Amino acid sequence: MEEALIAYLLAHSPLAALVGTRIRPVIAKQGERFPCVVVTTVSHLAEYATQGPVSLADSRVQVDCYAETFAASKAVARAAKARLSGQRFTSGGVEFQQCAVIAERSSYQDGAEVKLHRTSIDFRVWHTQP
Repeated sequence: MEEALIAYLLAHSPLAALVGTRIRPVIAKQGERFPCVVVTTVSHLAEYATQGPVSLADSRVQVDCYAETFAASKAVARAAKARLSGQRFTSGGVEFQQCAVIAERSSYQDGAEVKLHRTSIDFRVWHTQP
């Protein structure tokens, strides 16, 4: 599911204009250029009927938008949110039936080598099982 979601984000030209192809699963690459986006599944609940599992799942996905300035982090977050919030689509054989924003927050990472602003957006995503 993550690969399909990342492919869908990469195909959004306003987001690609900001981050290029720097949309990664779980963690940014060592020495990554910024801005970039990291997509992480926080929870995944399979759905069941009385006969057993169904093809639908409910996942919480965190989209972290990293940049060197607060404004750039927010711009990336707005582009990601515009692409996903309230949308229904199919990507990579996965049918995304609903993407809803359930939380958003900002933070700052002050490390020895890098100082980054992060805007995190949590989505509740209903999708078919890949």
